[in-house]
This record gives sequence, structure tokens and C-alpha cells, in this order.
Amino acid sequence: MLKNNAKLIFYTLTLIGLLFIVNFAVTYFSKPDTELRMVAGRTSSIFSEKSAFIDNFYFNIIKRSNLGNSNINTTEILNRLNEQGVNLLQFKKNRLVFWSSNQIIVNDPSTIKTGNSFMKLSNGWYFVDKKKDGDLISLFFILVKNEYSFQNNYLENTFSPELEIPNYFKLADIDESGIVYVTDGGDMVLFGLKIDSILKDQDISIAKIIIERVCKINCVNHYYCYC
Repeated sequence: MLKNNAKLIFYTLTLIGLLFIVNFAVTYFSKPDTELRMVAGRTSSIFSEKSAFIDNFYFNIIKRSNLGNSNINTTEILNRLNEQGVNLLQFKKNRLVFWSSNQIIVNDPSTIKTGNSFMKLSNGWYFVDKKKDGDLISLFFILVKNEYSFQNNYLENTFSPELEIPNYFKLADIDESGIVYVTDGGDMVLFGLKIDSILKDQDISIAKIIIERVCKINCVNHYYCYC
């Protein structure tokens, strides 16, 4: 009996300690400044990795391929792009000759500057990397956030899952206060991020409630196991 009581006390104290640690961690890492820096840094690192992939893929594959030739097998190219969450439009003399997605529409590629940029299209915000080789223009796109004119169960204005940006974050103008900058991994600022405090408080409250309930359930289970 004493042994069972000792185990019950041990597990109860352990659960209380874990609850305290998790609660502290949630509170600390959800501080606006801390979380903004962490998310912005992680997102910038993702863009850096994606940019490296695009550069390597362009110079070793795309530049050597005649994508405008209907006889070329583009399956491997499409698979590689899809694996990386990257879309490609290629134009020759401003005429579209290849596309990996029919959801991205660009009428005039010459209006997009060469190199990396951040721009709004009809269905959302994108990171864009433009490569030019003579009369060939290759536009690589990475979705940052959907932005539809209306929303339903299938169309939601959310960040791309690949970027791991919490749903209580929102895009901000780079001249706004209380924001952090997301870069392309180098010196170029792409966009700003800020926190929607109302949505954040809701998420944190839900997380804490779930953690507390799980700990209470475990505590009750251990109590009945050792009684």
C-alpha cells in the first residue's frame, strides 16, 4: 500500500512538473517578439533553401531543356518541382510555352523584375524568382499565402503549409511598426510579418486547455491504477 502511494505521489508530482514546464514553454515562446523572430528566421531559411534548389535546377535542368518542344518528356521536371512546392512558367518572346500549374496566371512576364521578388497574383501572394536567357524567361513561384475573393470549405486565405507560419500571423507592409522582416535568405527583404493578437490568444488558450486536460486525465488514470 505504501509503495503504491509513493508511486502515485511520484507520478502526480511528475505530471504537475510537466504541466508547469509546458505552460512556461508555451507562454515564453508565444511572446510576440520571441515568436516573430523565430518564425521569420525559419521562413527566411526555407526561402534560402528553395532559392538554392531553383538555381541548381534551372542551370542544370531547365536551361538545358527545350520545354517548348511538345516531344520532350516533362514528367521528371514536374515531379521535382512538385516535391519542392515550386511552380514554373516559361515564356519565349513573351509567349507562354510551359507551365507546371494552371492556377498561376501572368499576362506580361516583362513587368516582373529579374531575380527574387514578392508579388500579388489573382489567387494569392508569391515569392518569385525570375531567370532570363535571351528571349526565354523562366518564372519560378512559391506560394506564400492564398488570398481569394471569397472563402469556403475548400478555399481559405491561409499561409502555405510548407512555410510553417502559424494561422494567427498575417502579412504586413514593411514600413509598419511591430513587425519582423522575412528575407530571401540574403539581404533582400521580401515581406513583413505581424501577429493578430486576438487569434493568437485564442490559439494559446486552446493549447493550454488541452494540455491541462491531458495531464488531469493521466493523473486520474494513475490514481485508479494504484488505488
